[in-house]
Amino acid sequence: MAKKNARKTVNVGTLLYRLNYFLANDKGLPEEREIMISFVEGILFDTGNYEGYRYLDTDEVEGIGSRRYYGVSSKIQEEYDAAEELVAKCYNGRGV
Repeated sequence: MAKKNARKTVNVGTLLYRLNYFLANDKGLPEEREIMISFVEGILFDTGNYEGYRYLDTDEVEGIGSRRYYGVSSKIQEEYDAAEELVAKCYNGRGV
């Protein structure tokens, strides 16, 4: 019996939105954030969507550790905005 192809695609804008949300809101370990940063930065560079980052101010974040906000490339802005709307609608702004 042949296996079904389980390949799926995820929009880079959606991935970036989830990273930015996680970095600003999650109370996870700093090591977890560093791993996610490295992973998503690689994807942003590989797809030509890296736009740099800025450090978040203390009033913009919860918890400690690496708190960055990654810029959104104009090529993925629409995907990013759609992910933000989906999270607000489906998760009532409580996270992803």
